[in-house]
Amino acid sequence: MNTKNRLNNLRREMVNFSIKGFLITSNKNCQYISGFSGSNGYIFVTQYESYLFTDSRYISTALIQMDDWIVLPISRNYSCLAETLSKVNGISQIDNDFTLGFESAHISFEEYTKLKNEIGDIVSLEPISSLVESMRSIKDLEELTLLNDSVKLADSIIQEVLSNIKPGISEVEISHMIDSLVVNSSADGTAFPSIVATGLNSASPHHAPTDEKVKTGDSVLVDMGVLYKGYRSDISRTIFVGKMEQKFSEIYSIVLEAQMITCRAAIPGITGQYLDKTAREFIISKGYGDYFIHGLGHGVGLDIHEKPMIVSSSQDILDVGSVFTLEPGIYIPDWGGVRIEDIFIMEENGPNRLSRAPK
Repeated sequence: MNTKNRLNNLRREMVNFSIKGFLITSNKNCQYISGFSGSNGYIFVTQYESYLFTDSRYISTALIQMDDWIVLPISRNYSCLAETLSKVNGISQIDNDFTLGFESAHISFEEYTKLKNEIGDIVSLEPISSLVESMRSIKDLEELTLLNDSVKLADSIIQEVLSNIKPGISEVEISHMIDSLVVNSSADGTAFPSIVATGLNSASPHHAPTDEKVKTGDSVLVDMGVLYKGYRSDISRTIFVGKMEQKFSEIYSIVLEAQMITCRAAIPGITGQYLDKTAREFIISKGYGDYFIHGLGHGVGLDIHEKPMIVSSSQDILDVGSVFTLEPGIYIPDWGGVRIEDIFIMEENGPNRLSRAPK
């Protein structure tokens, strides 16, 4: 994992934010910057040194994996951080010139109070939003390789699953089929709890699988992905069981065209808001605007939903190296729903579709 470049990039961002140190408490952000994947710990970075605080379960492994990091035992109420801060380049009890940024989205008010009580006399605290998340929105070559491998695994599995959906099989059985195929692949697990919805249930975008059985004349929506070496994939397909009815064909064509239109509109530097608006206006023009009830897409990587977000309120930029989904959908109560979701990487000339399962 190329953490040295990421650490250098973080330090450049710290200069832009006018902070001398940065405290990272999000597990995924810690993993991205340092390579540490333990469940308990946080990292503290200055322009000259980088520290990992964790408990005894992970210290020996961290010492081996993180040669350039100072690994220290974690303590309650941030006293270990206070002790470290008091020793860092010129910080003393009377020097308040050191501004420490912290991840405002990943620390509760209770934790902030503990932090302030412990180190408020040593440094000035500055809430910072989405610093590492914005860095993560542009994937490096190593990440792109892992994501592509994750998508290939998901492609293979969803094709196998769809080919085995027949009348009489239940949503839960389809979900178990996904789990079994994932276990028997090189994936590390599912990326999220799989969504399987048949018939009227497909009108609920995040329907949890039940014992409802597939019937001839049903649409079946499957949304799944895998976790591979830390990176996640996310693919949705909707099929029709039996002879396709005209309304399903109409709505499926609208959803597919909405995805194709937004794909053509996507260029480096475009905002998530613009792409969402593009898909939404097309679906509105076809008379189904009230039934497109979620955002168009999202970034994907270490988290299943991450920057850049492609929703109506998003000013996130899709730039070269962004990996994201486009997943328009139409969901009609008492009828059902259709969603088509693929993963793309933004390249110089526009999006390149990574997921290749037939649509």
